[in-house]
Amino acid sequence: MKLRIPIIVLTIGIILTVLLYFVPHQPTIDKISEAEQPEENVETSIEKALELIKSGGKPMEGILMLREIAEKDPTNIEALYQLGFFSIQSGQLDKAIGRFKQIENLDSTRSDVVYYLAGIFEQKLDTVNALSYYKKFKSLSNDEALKKQVLEKIDLLTIKN
Repeated sequence: MKLRIPIIVLTIGIILTVLLYFVPHQPTIDKISEAEQPEENVETSIEKALELIKSGGKPMEGILMLREIAEKDPTNIEALYQLGFFSIQSGQLDKAIGRFKQIENLDSTRSDVVYYLAGIFEQKLDTVNALSYYKKFKSLSNDEALKKQVLEKIDLLTIKN
């Protein structure tokens, strides 16, 4: 009789464990993996990041959001563009070049990106690359007033070179 009670308890425990294994269950909200959660619209995330940066309250938080978007999707031109633009503003010209060249590789028709690259190279006193990008901009752009300014820059850089 003494041996029967532990065997009965053990048997009931095993049966309950097996039944619990087969009972369907819903995961709780905090246990849902990131991959199962609906993704927030990337455009909305970029807007939120820009709002944080421009408001002056939490600019680094906004930059980190943009970097995360660009890391998850290295083809996201808007995130790369904003990161490049803010790199120029913070004096991180090499980072800006890297971001804008990424965009150029994705879309070689972006005259604004080519213009920024030309200006950055001019600022870095890299006349050869500045001239190359200004000439490329001239062939891409439809803005006649800006093209006229670029032609003047090309003439000045050519004289200096």
